[in-house]
Amino acid sequence: MITRRGLLAAIALGALPAFAQQRSKLWRIGVLISRFRPEPMERDAMAQFPRAMASVGHREHTNAQYEWRFAKDDYRSLPDLATQLVRLNVDVILTEGTPATGAAKQATETIPIVMVGSGDPVGTGLIKTLAQPGGNVTGLSQIGGDVTAKQLDLLLSMVPRLNHVAYVVNPNSAASVPILKNLQAAARKIGIGVTPLEARSLAEIDSAFAAAKKARVGAILVANDLMALGHRTHIVALAAKNRTPAAYGYVEYAEAGGLLSYGQSLAEQYRRAAAYVDKILKGAKPADLPVEQASTFELAINLKTAKALGLKVPSATLQRADRVIE
Repeated sequence: MITRRGLLAAIALGALPAFAQQRSKLWRIGVLISRFRPEPMERDAMAQFPRAMASVGHREHTNAQYEWRFAKDDYRSLPDLATQLVRLNVDVILTEGTPATGAAKQATETIPIVMVGSGDPVGTGLIKTLAQPGGNVTGLSQIGGDVTAKQLDLLLSMVPRLNHVAYVVNPNSAASVPILKNLQAAARKIGIGVTPLEARSLAEIDSAFAAAKKARVGAILVANDLMALGHRTHIVALAAKNRTPAAYGYVEYAEAGGLLSYGQSLAEQYRRAAAYVDKILKGAKPADLPVEQASTFELAINLKTAKALGLKVPSATLQRADRVIE
């Protein structure tokens, strides 16, 4: 509590405005998510964001307020949800995935946007370059094509005589097109056929796995689509039911019983996003903050699933794994 004497001293020193601002400023942070709200949310990767924000001084219900918006797998609702956040005049918008980032960018050219889980932000027109994004979008980008090719290579090390794979992909994501082309090019070099299977919803995921079974593919790769991530337990169960080896991009799949995952940690992206938001709240402009590209990737192997499928994991592959789930 400031005393009368302290108040007069603050006025004399010209410190009262800064003091008042420090006491009254409540940052409003919008969060735009393509998938359903996870239950419990505290166990999802996105929970790392408010935790990391608190660690740098932005605590919820103290000086930070979060406005969460979930598209519930319906990408068509993203523009309206983004507009809602703009009307609330939030100080910054955090977006998960390329579709959400695109919707936010269309909704505002002035409110800073920090992205996580974005595939190719340059190729999809979200930013100008990684080093100088320009505009109001910055954040973290994950590599898609190279990661998917690596997942195929890992499957080859485990699945004998693999010559045909299915790729489950959401065509509503702008990042899906270049990733599919990269995978097809990598598979063509080693004589493996790729059958793309579209999945925009949970029902279409079921249809895609049914089509993969009918085509008798040797394995399935699931694209790094965040809609699919929200249904990872269901997807892993489908793969087990069909006795089909499958590779994924997020470690959450391996934790849920998937054979293997290889990719960047989404939880780490959320933690890193807090540093971007903190800089922006302190006055930095998104146009001046280079976009981070993935530099480290995690390999997780579920030995219990491998055993259930009758697959032997080469010792060299096990040695490269960051996590082995038994």
